Amino acid sequence: MSRIADETAGALKDIPIIPDYMNRIDSWDAVKDHLIIDAMGVSQNRDRLPDIPHRISGDIACVCRIDAGGTGTILVSSSLSARWNVPENEMFETAISNSMKVRPAELSSMEDLLAELREDEPSGETWNPEDPDQFLGVITTQDRVKGACTIFYPDVQEKLAELSERVGDLYIIPSSVHELLAVPARNGAREEELNHMIHEVNETCVDPADRLSEFVHKFDSRTKKLTCSTPIPALAEKDPSEGSHPAMLQGEMPRPRRTRLSI
Repeated sequence: MSRIADETAGALKDIPIIPDYMNRIDSWDAVKDHLIIDAMGVSQNRDRLPDIPHRISGDIACVCRIDAGGTGTILVSSSLSARWNVPENEMFETAISNSMKVRPAELSSMEDLLAELREDEPSGETWNPEDPDQFLGVITTQDRVKGACTIFYPDVQEKLAELSERVGDLYIIPSSVHELLAVPARNGAREEELNHMIHEVNETCVDPADRLSEFVHKFDSRTKKLTCSTPIPALAEKDPSEGSHPAMLQGEMPRPRRTRLSI
């Protein structure tokens, strides 16, 4: 009995403590500092997205989650956001600002990322798409978790805009919800070939829960926007009887208060 008691006490120490604010998720003031963004594939979630406030760029949707302090996250639904009684633009602005602070973005070369995985010494050089030896860049968070959402960070968009001014359009490859890959479009790859490659990788290497999209995107050097030339299946229409709080479709991303990053 003594051994059982000791093992039980040890196990209880490992149980994450649920933050107090999680008991008050109906309150905007309670959760607003814990709101973050996440990336979700549009095609793969077209039946779910009408019930979730979102912004769309190509086949990638920006959604909001409540960070439960190490115990997971809660996806913000339209019904939950309606209880907060705040404009959706304010909600997204708050979530993006929080995410930029607690989950900073990182743009690096694939070479350095692979060196990190091999536990080699990284080169310390920033990604330079004009260097033929560093033609592939990785866009993610510093902890490499759920990093695809950083494409919605203003600082990341500004960095991509700066790069595109030097090298032209950039192909953005949605390798998973954890990261995006970027390569100059002038390198000669065709979108059909890249789409086939993404599909093959998704089917053979990426867990279904981590898949983001099957389609390559392009960061346009002229418009400075992310687009997808592949037609995306229409979202399912929401039943009006399920509530009057509409999901936001194809909206302009809000511009949060600036938090400078060292990208």
